[in-house]
Amino acid sequence: QIKGPLTAIMLHIELTLEGVHGTLHEQGKRRAESILGDIREMMASIDSLLEVNKLQQGSFELDLAPNNLMSLVRQTLMMMLSDIREKELVLEINGPEPAVMVDEEKILGVIVTLFNNAIKYSPVGAKVRVQIIESQDKARVEIIDRGPGMTDDQKDALFDPLRQPTVTAETGSVGTILAAKQIVEKHGGNMGVISHQGAGSNFWFELPRAE
Repeated sequence: QIKGPLTAIMLHIELTLEGVHGTLHEQGKRRAESILGDIREMMASIDSLLEVNKLQQGSFELDLAPNNLMSLVRQTLMMMLSDIREKELVLEINGPEPAVMVDEEKILGVIVTLFNNAIKYSPVGAKVRVQIIESQDKARVEIIDRGPGMTDDQKDALFDPLRQPTVTAETGSVGTILAAKQIVEKHGGNMGVISHQGAGSNFWFELPRAE
């Protein structure tokens, strides 16, 4: 109900900027572009909330197939290479190449979301370390950044549907850390974060290994 009118307003502003409804002076153009950006951010937030609601209700299906977890991580890094280069980040990737039974598209979205978060909060030129750890029945991915870290309250908010911060929407991202957690849990896995203020963050998720 909210998205319908917002979409109509966005279209009207876009047509106005194209000159369909007359000519705007420079100040008017800047104001229209600012409003358009605000509406797009609002739409992204609404989409994230809708996605989380869908995940919480379990109203999505998984298309499971065996995948190499290290290959999925590397594929994600290739997708995000321009963002990594823009912040001059140093990447370190370690670990084995366990097979996991997953929905490739959805798990790629999870990894993109976590990398978006690491890139967003990492200082320019910092290191982001990716560690894959395997046990007898699980494979674990840890994405460790050197950002500002989080307080206990901020960590709790990540997994609270009413307080979750919206991650910047990028191609392939599932939008929020909570949505990513729901996808991992749907696979029979788990997700968490280890973080201390001033000491960076370690976002991790575990998935059952494929036989």
